[in-house]
This record gives sequence, C-alpha cells and structure tokens, in this order.
Amino acid sequence: MKLEKGDLLLIEYTGKVASTNQIFETTDQEKAKEAGIFSASESYGPRLVIYGNGYMIRGFEESLELCEIGQTNTFRLPPQKAFGEKNQQLVKIVPEKYFLKNNIKPYPGLVVSLDGFIAKVKSVNSGRVVVDFNHPLAGEEVIYNIKVLKVIRDDKEKVETILEHLAIP
Repeated sequence: MKLEKGDLLLIEYTGKVASTNQIFETTDQEKAKEAGIFSASESYGPRLVIYGNGYMIRGFEESLELCEIGQTNTFRLPPQKAFGEKNQQLVKIVPEKYFLKNNIKPYPGLVVSLDGFIAKVKSVNSGRVVVDFNHPLAGEEVIYNIKVLKVIRDDKEKVETILEHLAIP
C-alpha cells in the first residue's frame, strides 16, 4: 500500500525478540497476560500512529508500507532497523558510593535513572558498578506481527479519530 507522510493508521501489533520468541510489546491484552507483560495502566487495543513522522522505529515504519489493510504481516527486523546495535561506549563503570549516596543498593538487573538517563545494572564488584545505557533490546533482532486496520487521510476523520482515541473512559 502506498502511504503518505502524515497518514493516520489504526494498527494492531505484537513485537517479539527473535532469539527467544519472548513478547516485549503488544496491543493485545490477552497476549500481554500470557507473556507476563500485562500492565493495568496500559491501554490495549488498536493504536493510532502517524506515518512518516519518525516516532516509530525505522524498520517498523518501513514495514507498514508493505502491509495490506486487514492482513497480518510478519516482519523480521535486524538490530540496526529496530533498537540499534549494542554500543560498548554506553556501558559505564560508576562508583558504588554514587548509588549508596542516593540510597540505592545496586544489584544486577536493577534499572535506574542516572542523571536523567535510564540504565541497567550489569554487575557490582569491588565498589564498582557496571551500568548499561543501551536500550534493553539493543543488538537484538526482533519480529513484529502487524495488522493495519485502517488508513485515515481525511482531515475531518483524522480529528474525529484522534479525539475518540483520546477520550478518557
């Protein structure tokens, strides 16, 4: 399908890590529950996205052009078109005393905010804490199942659809 910058799309999707088949995001509430990623604060169901504005990961947005309305399409995205390659320069050593000064007891797997950036503690050893500022899915190949339900181009319909999806229940 030929999409134009600014097209509003109503889509459903599920993203999985290719190496483990683990779902990391979905618009389907039942799949989220089955995968153990359900959040009561999350809104499930079709999502509105604006094509061509750069808010989606590159490979996801490129895949949308290959979709046919109403059909579920599967796309395998390499790291560079998904969440990027692992960047070793984003793995840093931080003194443990920095954490302790902020009343944080670091341990492997802990996700923290350091100077406004999200990082994951990789290891704690001899007063040194290795933290990774890479996106959690950096370096991973991912698979998306995407279904485009509707393409909305009419300005009036765009506004109505946006207002409908922003309505607070």
